[in-house]
Amino acid sequence: MRCTLWVVTLVVLALITTSPTNAFIDCNDVIGRILECSRFVMNQTNTLSKECCDGVEDLARVSEAASQMDRQLICDCFWRLARFWPFDSDLVRDLPDMCPLKSDFAIDPDADCTQP
Repeated sequence: MRCTLWVVTLVVLALITTSPTNAFIDCNDVIGRILECSRFVMNQTNTLSKECCDGVEDLARVSEAASQMDRQLICDCFWRLARFWPFDSDLVRDLPDMCPLKSDFAIDPDADCTQP
């Protein structure tokens, strides 16, 4: 099971392109922050780890401080992950509420990333 997770992660990393060099964050940063959530969003456990919530909270802080371009990149990264990573989109969407965060940060792998 653990080997499968690493293979999926490596495939996702290989398929996702990084952002332009002037961006504040890239997909590797996003993946690194949410990797601890992978077992939960893939329905392999019913428990959110503290490390998962810490990563989501950190991503929310980065998103709030980021430019519109970087927020679009974060959105696009989740959209791309949704195409290659077998996770439950509803669980991903619920992460900010389940952790819970003190912000309006939202994760939606089905969002239209071109909209502000």
